[in-house]
Amino acid sequence: MKLLSIAVPCYNSEASMKRCIDSLLTGGEDVEILIINDGSKDDTAAIADEYAARYPTIVRAIHKENGGVSSARNAGLAIAEGKYINFIDSDDMLSDNALEEVEKFFEEHYDEIDMVSIPLMYFDAKEGPHVLNYRFDKGSGIVDLENEWNCIQMNVASGFFKLSAVKNLSFDTSLAYAEDAKFVQFVLLNKRKIGLLSTAEYLYRSRKSSSSA
Repeated sequence: MKLLSIAVPCYNSEASMKRCIDSLLTGGEDVEILIINDGSKDDTAAIADEYAARYPTIVRAIHKENGGVSSARNAGLAIAEGKYINFIDSDDMLSDNALEEVEKFFEEHYDEIDMVSIPLMYFDAKEGPHVLNYRFDKGSGIVDLENEWNCIQMNVASGFFKLSAVKNLSFDTSLAYAEDAKFVQFVLLNKRKIGLLSTAEYLYRSRKSSSSA
């Protein structure tokens, strides 16, 4: 059994997906990388197949008709086999230590939480920390959301989840925005706690075209 599954929805992602996938390979054989090609019209499919052929025990390429990011995430979730799962965006990356640190944190706090969040850092057109990174000012730990509601999470990509806690959930394909926030809240409502891990980073691409949400 893999420790961590990472679902990577890709749509016309040929320009950025290699850097994303390369940042995930640091996890080695403990990681299952699920590249979901959501009906791309560029070379995304070929790149996905290339990585699957090069790393057959780590990377799986899934090709489907275009259905949007929620549909692609659901496709990854349906076949994930890891103990934990993440839904990274194809133009983003993880810091080199992220997978190891997340796995260690989860193992130490397994019965307390269903979700671990890491700081989000911008790169490309904009650089620096996300405005909500104040949550990590006290370092790593478990937060009771009943008492510290301002530590809530809306973004799914910088979060890692127990697969057992989300296997029966799905992303709402009817929503154009905030589909990830809805998914995250259903997870957090169970234990009403979140793990904050300050020692790793989610690297979020800020586009010059201002197309980032």
